[in-house]
Amino acid sequence: MQKRGQFYLSAAVIIVAIVAGIFFITNSSSKTKDNELSNLQKELNTEIEKTTEYIISKNLDESQTKNVLINLSSVYINKTGTNKNSLFIFGTRSTITLKGYRINNSGDFMLNYGSGLQNITEFPGFFESEYGDVSANLTIKDRDNYYYYNITEWQSFYYLISKDIGGERIIIRN
Repeated sequence: MQKRGQFYLSAAVIIVAIVAGIFFITNSSSKTKDNELSNLQKELNTEIEKTTEYIISKNLDESQTKNVLINLSSVYINKTGTNKNSLFIFGTRSTITLKGYRINNSGDFMLNYGSGLQNITEFPGFFESEYGDVSANLTIKDRDNYYYYNITEWQSFYYLISKDIGGERIIIRN
């Protein structure tokens, strides 16, 4: 009976996190977003919601959930293309995975998960990294902007995609 209660509590936390993420989407740009990015953001938020429902309905364990989220992030990294930085963050406080694409070596995507600011990857291109024993507060730096994410004991899933348009960095994220 206790395991069943934990499942429902985990499901409720995931649903609340997704709903909150959808309603509190922010954009660092003061100008109108690029239509391509705006459409991508809507599509991605819908896919995240569907994926969350699938994970809950199938009662997937942590390993199975990780595989589903790796596949989801891979699809959207490829869809995003190589003219944008993309970063997907998922996991729990025990282990998080960062998967994405980095355009260049310009200091894009630095991470602080409790041990100081560090590069997620040294080289441009596709990357996937795992970090263990993560604090509740994760900070991602994209150039001069800092983004803060709350990593819970249950599965967390976030994304950050950036594109330079006319000298301005446009950001979509949840």
